[in-house]
Amino acid sequence: MGRSRLRIAVLVVAATLAGCGGSSLPQPGSPTGQYAGERDGLGAMVDFRGDDATAARIRELLGADGPRVALAYIVNRQTRPITVPTFTAQRFDGRLTVLRRADQQQSLDRLGLPHIDALAPNEAGTIYLLYSGSPSAFTRIAMRSGIERDVTLRPQSADGSQPQVPDG
Repeated sequence: MGRSRLRIAVLVVAATLAGCGGSSLPQPGSPTGQYAGERDGLGAMVDFRGDDATAARIRELLGADGPRVALAYIVNRQTRPITVPTFTAQRFDGRLTVLRRADQQQSLDRLGLPHIDALAPNEAGTIYLLYSGSPSAFTRIAMRSGIERDVTLRPQSADGSQPQVPDG
C-alpha cells in the first residue's frame, strides 16, 4: 500500500510539473521580448528583440559567439536629473543576470557609441545593453538609478497587457 501511494504522489508531481492536472504556473519570459515599467516618474522599456543600425553594428563587432544586444529606452519625468539606471534580469529560477552597458565596454570603443551619464528632467535616452543567455528565461527586469529603489519592468504582451509571473 505504501508503494502505491508513493507512485501516485510521483505521478501527481510529474503531471503538475508537466503542466497537466490544472496547474496554472506562470511561464517565464515576454512573448514580445519587451519589458516595461515606471515608478515616481522614472520609466523604461527594455526590448530584447529591438534592432536598429547601432545594434546591428554592435552585433557585428561582437560576433556570433559574443553577448547579445538589447535596447533600453529610458524616460525621466521627474523634476530632477537622474543618473542613467543600471539593469539586472531575474531568471525564472531566481538567478540574476547583469545587463551591461555597451557604451562602457572598451571592446566597443571604436564604434563611438553615445555615452549618457544622466538624464535631465523630462528627458529620454536610449542605451544598448549586453547580456548572455536567452531572454525567454527572464521573468522581470530591475532598473535602479543611484540609491533609489528598484523599478520593476515586467513582461509585455502583444496586446499591451502584462503576463502574470510569480513575485519574488
